[in-house]
Amino acid sequence: MTSYGGSGIGETVTGDKLVLRGLKFHGYHGVKPEERKLGQKFLIDVDAWMDLREAGNSDRLTDTISYTAVYSIVKDVVEGTPRNLLESVAQQIAAAVLSKYTHVAVLGHMLESRLESRMWLL
Repeated sequence: MTSYGGSGIGETVTGDKLVLRGLKFHGYHGVKPEERKLGQKFLIDVDAWMDLREAGNSDRLTDTISYTAVYSIVKDVVEGTPRNLLESVAQQIAAAVLSKYTHVAVLGHMLESRLESRMWLL
């Protein structure tokens, strides 16, 4: 699912990209009772585009984005409060990452449940 923090849909994405692939968590999202009771595995990929020139020059973590912090955000959302829709889970991830890292221009993420449902937010 992709959420835009920049000028909007259709913008050309340039710059540097942080990539996290294959994040696996167990969550209780869905509208069916068995999804809420038993839960299911979620596989998540995250892409974040930003300008990392300042971080390259300064060598300061505050000028970049922490892989472990993004991982923790995704984990907290997926393993946190159950939601009915994957769209809502994706929106919560996007809002949390973009709130913490305001220099991220574009954030994309894909959620896949064990039931093989996939959702991309543009």
